[in-house]
Amino acid sequence: MKIRLYKDSDDEKVKQLIVESIEDIFNTKASDLEDLDNLKNNFERFWVLDNKSEIIGTIGIKNEFGAVRISRMYVKKSERGKNLGKKLMKKVFAYCRKHH
Repeated sequence: MKIRLYKDSDDEKVKQLIVESIEDIFNTKASDLEDLDNLKNNFERFWVLDNKSEIIGTIGIKNEFGAVRISRMYVKKSERGKNLGKKLMKKVFAYCRKHH
């Protein structure tokens, strides 16, 4: 299992995970997901948590109004409770310490 930068080939898996997560967490249909149409342009950085070619987590950062905002942090339902979100956050914090 590793956290790595998003690749174009991850696109459908990332979208599927995010839509499923939103629908599960908020008990509603996912809508207004325009920022997923072009992840490389809509996020400063976007990482995936890759487990043997399965995307089980995502996290992105956007630079808005001079501040970094965490966005689209999700972990697959079956993988929650394993501190994976914490690992994703640590990756973002390490990046931000270095680059912001």
